[in-house]
Amino acid sequence: MSDPVRTLEATTSPTCAGEWGNGVAVLSKQFKDALSAIEPGDDATHAADAHAEARDVLDRDADLTGWGLHTVLIGSYKREVSIRRVDDVDVFCQLPDLPDDEDPQDLLDRFAGVPADEYGDRVCKNDRSVKVEFPQFDMHVDVVPARSHDDAWEIPDKDSGWEKTHPVKFGELTTSRNLEHDGSYVPAVKLLRQTRRALLGDAKPGVTSLIVV
Repeated sequence: MSDPVRTLEATTSPTCAGEWGNGVAVLSKQFKDALSAIEPGDDATHAADAHAEARDVLDRDADLTGWGLHTVLIGSYKREVSIRRVDDVDVFCQLPDLPDDEDPQDLLDRFAGVPADEYGDRVCKNDRSVKVEFPQFDMHVDVVPARSHDDAWEIPDKDSGWEKTHPVKFGELTTSRNLEHDGSYVPAVKLLRQTRRALLGDAKPGVTSLIVV
């Protein structure tokens, strides 16, 4: 039978401690190399150009600005957890002055019509958002209209009419988590997103962030 005292002494010996330190160093480098391989490249620049162009088109519409239109970025791109390749950007369109009786599907139709005047059939209305394709960048922008309701925002939903959401707060949570963990939270989410992509393909990426939180 092995002596537990001798075993403990062996695992805490300078030689063992040195091997442990070397192992940690190697592992740290492997993580850094893996992270470097999935960081966005030119696609991040294209994403910035795409969402800026889409937001400019929305900002020029008199009806939307009359409802107090304020566009903010949400989603993985905003939370800086995007991985190569970035193929979409989410734009959250806050409308604090939208009339209370506005029909959610009529609102989606209105939001689809504005970019359609500029981009034609590159615009598609979805259940809760409007998709604007930017083939020159090989990506799209999802435009999400939202009305103010109590202390939250609501977005159109084809089944329930309006659905409460907190995407901005989710982004703030990511920032706070990253600060709490000395900047390691965001890299961890990126690595998990890449793992999810490798194993599950096009499964919803938001699930990864919720697991890490």
